[in-house]
Amino acid sequence: MIVGETVLPARALALALVGCVAGSILYRLAVQLALSADAIGLQASDLNLVTAVLVAVALILPRLRAKAGRSPKAAR
Repeated sequence: MIVGETVLPARALALALVGCVAGSILYRLAVQLALSADAIGLQASDLNLVTAVLVAVALILPRLRAKAGRSPKAAR
């Protein structure tokens, strides 16, 4: 749900539901990438690393968006 709220921040229930589904799909894609990415040097044991990075980005991105919205450069 955290990933979905980051991808599609919404106030309406229908959009929140769509965001939740989209976040779930992105999470599953990240898991699949970690499990099948032998070509880029990831092992199956790196699954925790990939999912932790995804969740960390999902937690940090809303703050970066809010900070960018408040900066004077964004108003120009």
